[in-house]
Amino acid sequence: FFFFAAALIIIPHRGIAKISAVVVAESWKDNNLKNLQTIYEKSALNMLIIGGYLFIVGWACLDSALEFEKLQSYAYGKYVFFFLGIGKLIELSTGVNSEIISASEKYKYNTYFNFLLATLAIGLNFYFISDYGILGAAFATLVAVAIINFLRGLFLFKAYQLIPFNKAFFKALIVVLIFIAISFVLNYNINPIIEILINFSLITVIYWLVIIKLNISADINHWLLKLKTRFIK
Repeated sequence: FFFFAAALIIIPHRGIAKISAVVVAESWKDNNLKNLQTIYEKSALNMLIIGGYLFIVGWACLDSALEFEKLQSYAYGKYVFFFLGIGKLIELSTGVNSEIISASEKYKYNTYFNFLLATLAIGLNFYFISDYGILGAAFATLVAVAIINFLRGLFLFKAYQLIPFNKAFFKALIVVLIFIAISFVLNYNINPIIEILINFSLITVIYWLVIIKLNISADINHWLLKLKTRFIK
């Protein structure tokens, strides 16, 4: 359950990566590093915002969901979701680094990174599972993903001076971190279904209002405006 729930956070990567892949390939064909930099920045920013929202909603509603399903005895397992979710969020917030490397002349390095990821995952799981069980497996995954994405980012910076972070990214990161902190204290000791509805509604409305008002991502603001135009006339 916790592994499946955490996997939902990575959904934004599939769509954005698929859209970006064609543009990335064209940019490499034209040796347009400026366009690659723009794609890299936008993918990191937009995936952080969307993935951050999914993680925050999931974390804020998890206790109530466990209570509703009468799984309170598995409450310790919610930190499996937390560690896996943070790992997915790190992967999202580093943008389409893997896709950029795969489409470059140095595409072989992606194979090396994937091999290293598998090696790290096996080694760290062996070390942590023995003492911490499933929680150790989740933490091992987080560490492995963080290391590999750091190395991919470092490689792209050293080889092509590409970096996914800008002022808008750090503004979004602050918003996400604040909402994560808030989600730790959203507990009203009421009916779990009502609690889920309240937390989901509050976070959804306030989070996206903050993102819009701060004008962090022009792409997301445009997308939300289209949704508003379609459903609110």
